[in-house]
Amino acid sequence: MAFRILALALAARSACALKPPRGLKLKLPTTPRRVATLEPPPAVDTEPRIDLREASPLTVDAAWLTTTRQLGTTDATPTMRQLDESNETPTHWRRAARVQRSMMRFAPLALVGALLTIPKTLDAGVSTLWSKLYGSWWAHAPMFEAWTATLGFVGAIAFWSSIHVLFFRDRRRASEFRFDKQPPVAPFEWLGQLGGKRLWGAYLPLVAYVGSIKLFHCVVTKAPLPIAPPTALRVLLEVTCGVYLYDALFAPIHASMHRRGSPAWWRRLHRTHHEARPTQRRGKALVPLETVQHSYADGALQVACNVLVQRAPSIIWVGSGFALAPKHPLSRVLHNLVVTYLLAEAHSGYDLPWMTHRAWPRVFGGAKAHDAHHVQGDRHFHQFFHSSRPWARAPAY
Repeated sequence: MAFRILALALAARSACALKPPRGLKLKLPTTPRRVATLEPPPAVDTEPRIDLREASPLTVDAAWLTTTRQLGTTDATPTMRQLDESNETPTHWRRAARVQRSMMRFAPLALVGALLTIPKTLDAGVSTLWSKLYGSWWAHAPMFEAWTATLGFVGAIAFWSSIHVLFFRDRRRASEFRFDKQPPVAPFEWLGQLGGKRLWGAYLPLVAYVGSIKLFHCVVTKAPLPIAPPTALRVLLEVTCGVYLYDALFAPIHASMHRRGSPAWWRRLHRTHHEARPTQRRGKALVPLETVQHSYADGALQVACNVLVQRAPSIIWVGSGFALAPKHPLSRVLHNLVVTYLLAEAHSGYDLPWMTHRAWPRVFGGAKAHDAHHVQGDRHFHQFFHSSRPWARAPAY
């Protein structure tokens, strides 16, 4: 009997020590524990979302109108205020505008400071530039300066025509920086955007200018280039004075073309520049191509003023005194590039923070003044600078 009891005890102990196989995993089904609550279940938002970054700041979105109708008069006000604030100029844009203006204003001071502190370094850089230019065969060609001015116009017009593509990821934002607050109308007219007739009109001034300069060189022989390089101070003074003299020389001629007392044939010479616009751009801000949209006589007067300025002698320091010397060819090349850029900027139709009329508002009238001139026609006859001369205002024709 005792033996049987001992055998049953050993069998029970061995049964309790059994373990399942290692590869076998048992998972019991579990249900989430819920807690009773009196709050309603969370509502599922099925309304369509409006991405304000993709919505146009200039047009009314249909989904926005639907939302405001559904909200009613009482609830629509907060939504409308939120959308209006989202369409304002972003904060980082305003900060970037201040930085850009500061850099533009600091650049002339930095240049003058470099001329005073490290003049020999700047002179060495100008000498290297002139030696490379003098060593090229095309710099000695009679049409070198004319082609430089032509390429300056082409590059400046192409640059200002492409602002909405180059600087704005959303091209609709570019309209906020235009004087009419609308996108530019046919900015690529010079690529055939308005048809073949307007395309020919875009390149006709280029052909007329190059052909006229070619005839001019048939009469006047180009002087040989000097071997000696200019100093950095001389280049700066010649370019600065040349740009100012060109603007000051053409401004009274420009004003006389607007004065009612002038002969009718004289006023008609300049009227083409204001009226030769396609129908699509009537009442709109300027585009850069309109820089060269004028009559042949009007363009010839501007070229004549520029030639006089380029051939005016400069006052330089020689040995122990001052002397008159022809304007250095390097200064003439840089003058053409600066003038063509400023002319295209004045006709760009843009009001960007880093433009000349924003960086130096008391010195340059720039695009702002010239756009007002095309609208009113009786003021701002300087293309670059401000002026208080008596002929600065004249009755419109």
